[in-house]
Amino acid sequence: MQEPVIFAVAAADTYNSLAVRVENEMLLPAIASLQEVWETNFPEVEFSYYPQSEVFETDSLKGLSVFMRYVALFALFISCMGLFGMASQKAAQRMKEIGIRKSMGSSASHLIFVVNREFLVMPGLAAVVLRTD
Repeated sequence: MQEPVIFAVAAADTYNSLAVRVENEMLLPAIASLQEVWETNFPEVEFSYYPQSEVFETDSLKGLSVFMRYVALFALFISCMGLFGMASQKAAQRMKEIGIRKSMGSSASHLIFVVNREFLVMPGLAAVVLRTD
């Protein structure tokens, strides 16, 4: 069982809401108990409640979710451009080696792998880590 926790966001004289974590099977008794305590302490204020899932289903949070998805895609695009730039720089530095390997009969796919091997390790490790979760 988890210990109770209270998060205070406002000054003590301006409390207007309370977040309570309750197990699913204890939801109805908890609501009844909270309503009783509320009506005892604040009879002039109507007791109302809603599940937290309703908060995350609002239109404003859906819009924020779409916006954050675009920001993440843009960040991914920028990082891919950086990796491409680093790979291009590495290829320019190893131009003589690439020429010698090509003249010795190496395939284009092998040359691409040789030049980009160190850039493929990190995304490969990230894919393995994500796969295990």
